Amino acid sequence: MAVAVHPDRAEFEGITPEQAATATGRLNALYEQVTRHAPQTVNPHVVGSHGTFVLRERLRVDAPGHVATYATDVPNTLVDIARQPHGNDAVHTLEAFVEALAGRTMSAFGPELVDAGTLHGRSWQAYRVPDGMFSLRDVRAAYPDGLDGRDWAWMVRRILMALDTAGKHGNISLDTVLIHPEQHGVMLISPRGASSTGQVSDLFPLMLATNETRQLTFAKHAETLAAEVFLREYDLLLRAMYGPNRFRPFGMPSGPANRSRGAGR
Repeated sequence: MAVAVHPDRAEFEGITPEQAATATGRLNALYEQVTRHAPQTVNPHVVGSHGTFVLRERLRVDAPGHVATYATDVPNTLVDIARQPHGNDAVHTLEAFVEALAGRTMSAFGPELVDAGTLHGRSWQAYRVPDGMFSLRDVRAAYPDGLDGRDWAWMVRRILMALDTAGKHGNISLDTVLIHPEQHGVMLISPRGASSTGQVSDLFPLMLATNETRQLTFAKHAETLAAEVFLREYDLLLRAMYGPNRFRPFGMPSGPANRSRGAGR
């Protein structure tokens, strides 16, 4: 329509310049009115009792495909949301996991729950992780040749301690284990179902240098052990290999923390 009443074309359509100018003005006014009242684009978000969380990048989907984890517009805060209503129970597992840790004064091994709710029948949970943490995937990328066994040891020990305490984490992976290098802290996020030390064993070849044969061999034979037994046997191996427990500083090359988003051996 705007083309038809444009002054350069109007005369070929038998429209006088005055009529073309009037029509153009009316078209412009109509366009402004429509765009002013048009619905604005709204970013995907969830609204809870304590705030609104805009969903940014989708970081991962759990192995069964029931729950997706998103970064949000709130620093260091993630949201787990069920992809379908049948995934709601998996989302609620995080709350039980955090409560179990708190009951044993081990809250630092789990995230801080900040809000929860439902969206179209799908449960979601927002939680915060401390600044300065990295996922095991980040660590693996920073150390492509694999970790020294002494560095990997403190990470594994803390994973097993959390599993033994809460027994509610069956989603051990490169993305769901976070570490704080300087503090030797470990945090487990996005728990699903029962604990599985087999998943811990699977991390050994992903994280260790290939010459760490004793630890790699141990992991193959320990995958069916309960977390408590795994930890006890692992401690015996570490003492035989390295002697008494000693703090060993660990650092990450320069780079952004919480991208997925270690008192120590």
